[in-house]
Amino acid sequence: MGNYMSGNSITKNFTTALLTESVKLAWVLIRIGQHWDASRGPLVVTRLYKRILSAGEALEGWTEGTAGRLGIDILRVLEPIVEAHVG
Repeated sequence: MGNYMSGNSITKNFTTALLTESVKLAWVLIRIGQHWDASRGPLVVTRLYKRILSAGEALEGWTEGTAGRLGIDILRVLEPIVEAHVG
């Protein structure tokens, strides 16, 4: 398939930024979904938390796969998130 984004820095930077936001959303969903274990509520609530967790995990996997297919290093996608937490 090749790296069709190698020559277009603006497109690559924009796409990397979108993938970074996708990871952020995925991790929020995962954090929310992980509360299902502590939930003592009705079964429907537990199922909701499990589905939110699954959605977050699926989005995380999709983002990683998409970055790979587009030739974008996943570390570039994660860099702004890490910098925000460290800095």
